[in-house]
Amino acid sequence: VVICSSALIKLGQEPITALTTDIKTARLCNARFAYIRNSVLECYEWSFATRTVEMAPLVGVTIDFDWAYAFEPPADMLKIVKGEDWYDDYELFSGNIYADSAPFKMKYIWKNTNSATYTYAAAECIAWRLAADLAYALTNSAPTAEAMYKGFELELRTARFNDSHKKTPQRLIADDFIRSRF
Repeated sequence: VVICSSALIKLGQEPITALTTDIKTARLCNARFAYIRNSVLECYEWSFATRTVEMAPLVGVTIDFDWAYAFEPPADMLKIVKGEDWYDDYELFSGNIYADSAPFKMKYIWKNTNSATYTYAAAECIAWRLAADLAYALTNSAPTAEAMYKGFELELRTARFNDSHKKTPQRLIADDFIRSRF
């Protein structure tokens, strides 16, 4: 509700106290919030929405492709970030993850619905994106919708920059191939 109220305030609307309130702004927020939240979570490897998992291969699944194993993705997965090793190949299609190694370890973006764990900048990023999405429905103004989307883009840059400093930068592993190039 806090993120939705922030989006509404950006649009000059009254904040809401519950998504189930029977007013237009609450109904719109209720209809669009989860989609917008997931969309924003997918667009970056947020520290509060990243998990790792080790999966066992599915049993009894016929694999007719170029892969040796099939895996069921986690129910809360939005997007695969990477396999455990940079050289792990995988493919996601038809509802399964396919790879040549088992067990398959990966990092992924999950549907974190606990907004208390979001950084302030990421929460504001979601609010700006929601404001952009609701702008035309609430104001009938395309320029307002464009302004809200620009606000989202600016906040996204700030949020991503701030979140990127919460872990050690990724190191380049210099194998013989890399070293031979220097």
